[in-house]
Amino acid sequence: MFGGKLDVVLVKGSCGAVQVNGSDTGGIVNVDSYHPPLDIALNILSNTINENIKPSNFDSASDWNFNKANFSLLYEMMAAADWDCIFNSSDVQSATTKFYDILYNIFDLCVPKKNRLVSNRKRYPVWFSFDIIKDVNRKIKLHKEWKRTNNRNVYKAFSKLRLQLKRRIESAYNAYIAAVEDGIKSNPKKFWNHISSLRNKGGFEPTVTYKGCSLSGTEAAEAFANYFASVFLPNSPKLDFNNIPSTPLPCDGHINISCFTLSQVESGINKLKPLSSVGPDKVPSYILKGCKEIVAPVLSYIFNLALKTGIYPEQWKISKVTPIPKTSNKTLVEEYRPIAVLSCAAKLFENIAHKEIYAQV
Repeated sequence: MFGGKLDVVLVKGSCGAVQVNGSDTGGIVNVDSYHPPLDIALNILSNTINENIKPSNFDSASDWNFNKANFSLLYEMMAAADWDCIFNSSDVQSATTKFYDILYNIFDLCVPKKNRLVSNRKRYPVWFSFDIIKDVNRKIKLHKEWKRTNNRNVYKAFSKLRLQLKRRIESAYNAYIAAVEDGIKSNPKKFWNHISSLRNKGGFEPTVTYKGCSLSGTEAAEAFANYFASVFLPNSPKLDFNNIPSTPLPCDGHINISCFTLSQVESGINKLKPLSSVGPDKVPSYILKGCKEIVAPVLSYIFNLALKTGIYPEQWKISKVTPIPKTSNKTLVEEYRPIAVLSCAAKLFENIAHKEIYAQV
C-alpha cells in the first residue's frame, strides 16, 4: 500500500505463485485505506495420498452383517439342516469341521456380507438420525450453491435449514444422553460405548511403535503377536507337593468327567451373554441361544466325542486377541496387554468343564 508492505500473508506447505490484491467489495464497515481487505489467490501443490487403507483385521469370506440377517429364514434352515453327518462321525476334528460347514453355508444364504468401502465418507455421531444426516448433506449443497451464485434466496433457505438443524441436533443429543443416563444400571455397556466413542477417532488403522519401528496394519498386528509371545511363560511353574495343605476330598482324589449331559449344554447356552464379542469362528452367541434346541444336541455330541477321544478341536484352540492399553500412551506396543476372546462353543465347553471340575475339588 502506497509503495510499502504493511500486511504479510504466510503460506504453509508447497504452493505455486501467490497473488495478493486489494479487494474493493463492499463490507459492513468502511475500508481502512492502510489495511484494506485482501483478495489472495494461490495454487496449492499437493500430492494427495489416500490414508484410508483396506482394513487388515477381517476375512471378507466370513464378514457377515448380522444386523441385516433374515433370521426367520436362518432359523428355518437350521431346523431343516441335515446334522446326521456329524452324529455319524467318530472323529472330533471332522465332526467340528462339518458343524461349521453347515453353519457357514446357512449364513451365506441368510446373512449379507458387510460392504466395507475404502473411501473418505464422513462419519456422523450415533445420535444423528437418517433425516438429520439427509438435511446436513442438503445444507452443504445449499451453502455451495450460495457461494457459487451469491443468490439471496438460496442464502435464506440455507440459513433457515441451518437454524432448524441446530435445534434438531441439540434435541437429538439431549435425548441420546438422557437414554444413556437412564440405562446405566440396566445397560451399562451403552454408557461405556458412549465413553469409547468420545475417545475413538475411527476411520483409520492406528500406528504403533515397536523396537523403534513405526508400524500399522498387518505389521502392527504381527508386532503385538511377537510382543505378547515374548512375555508369555510357556513352562508351567513347578509345584512343591510337600507344601500343599492336605484337604479332604469328597471322593478318592480323582476327577472324573465321563460326559456332558444335554441339560448341561442347554443350561450353558442359556448363560451365554447375547451381546458378547464374536470369537474367531464368527458365530454370535445369540445365534446359539436362538437355535438352542437345534445346536445343543450337536454340540453335546461333539463335546462328549472330545472327552471320549481326549482330542480337543483345533478350531476351538484359536482365540482372537485384542490389545488393551495399560496406560495413556497408546503408541507403544509394550504398553498394551492382551485380552483373548474365545469362540462361543469353546467358551461353552470351558464353562461346563469348569463347573464339573470345581464340584469335585
